Amino acid sequence: MKKIVVALAAGTAVLMSQTVKSEPQVLTASQMDEVTASGVFVDVFSLASAQGNFANASTYTRTHIVTTPWTETGFGVGIGRAVACCGPDAEIEVASGGVGAGDRVLGRMHSVVRHSPRFAHAVSVVTVVVISKATPAEILQDLRDMGRFQPAPK
Repeated sequence: MKKIVVALAAGTAVLMSQTVKSEPQVLTASQMDEVTASGVFVDVFSLASAQGNFANASTYTRTHIVTTPWTETGFGVGIGRAVACCGPDAEIEVASGGVGAGDRVLGRMHSVVRHSPRFAHAVSVVTVVVISKATPAEILQDLRDMGRFQPAPK
C-alpha cells in the first residue's frame, strides 16, 4: 500500500514599539531623520512531504521575541523532516524558509537530502534572527527618565 504524508507548519511574531506624544509637535529636519519607532517581524515556515510504502513527515516552527529597554530581538526556527522507504517509488520533499524585518536581519537555511534505490530521507532547517535597537539619543533619554543619568552640576 502506498502512503502519502504532507506536513506544514508556520510561525509569525510581530512586535511594534512606538513613542507616543500627547501633544502634536512640528519636527525639525534633523528630528525627522531620527528613528522614533522600532519593532521586529519574524516569519518562518517548514514543509515536508513523503510518499512510499512507509512514509513519515513532520514539521516544527517556533518564533519568540525578547525585549529590553534598548533592543527588541526576534528569533525564528523552522524544521522539516521526511522519510520514505521500501520501493523505487519512495519520494520526499522538504522546504523551509523565513523572513524578518528590523534594523538587522540574519537568516540561514540548510537542507540535506539523501536518496537511494529503496530509501529517501531529508531534513531542512531555517533560522532567522532580527534585532531593532534604539538610537543613542533614545537610550540617553530613557536613562534620564529612569533617573540613572543626571547631567553634571554646573
